Amino acid sequence: MRFSVPIAVLLIAYAGPLILCAGAAGHKTFTSADGLFQFTYPASLPLFTQNVAENVRGFSYAPVCQEDALVCVAYPSTEFKYSNFEAAGFYVEEIPATSKHECLTSPDVAELDTGAPGYTYHLVFDIPPKDPVKVINGVNFEHGITGGAAAGHSTSEDVYRNFHDGKCYELTIAWTYTDAEADPPYVPLTPSQQQHIRDELNAMLSSFKFLR
Repeated sequence: MRFSVPIAVLLIAYAGPLILCAGAAGHKTFTSADGLFQFTYPASLPLFTQNVAENVRGFSYAPVCQEDALVCVAYPSTEFKYSNFEAAGFYVEEIPATSKHECLTSPDVAELDTGAPGYTYHLVFDIPPKDPVKVINGVNFEHGITGGAAAGHSTSEDVYRNFHDGKCYELTIAWTYTDAEADPPYVPLTPSQQQHIRDELNAMLSSFKFLR
């Protein structure tokens, strides 16, 4: 369940089998069971295609992946113990939209997808004027941002949407944090630590491609 306090995106479950291949050193390649898309990810990070919310719930206060994600790669805080970083994630989701306009338009209010297993919220998102579109392997994705805060925890999400072959696909990078001034206090990540996590998440995003 996403936080419903919008600040600034956006961002289904698939019961099919995993298709994993060896990639570059220290990385694996995930290909969706229907052969539609693939991306690479660090071999050290857990990847889930079923029971996503249940699998990532222990990593952070707010799940870093939606319950109905087609695939989720979680980035736990194990490397950064005692910091205010809780977890991050990269996931691919299919949004219920029947047209390109519907796919690329933010809902007026946060919507609950009652047709999805578990609780899936489609949040209001903003399109940053300086970075409205990201080209990923030759395909234009609309870029949105959103986030929220509750009970001393906060989230931020970058979402990338594309209407492909009659369906709306959303790629999301999500972060969750604990208030650095909580009791006991947590140490904020250093700029270099933040950049390290950001680079790994962005590498997954940049490797994404439709295969047909």
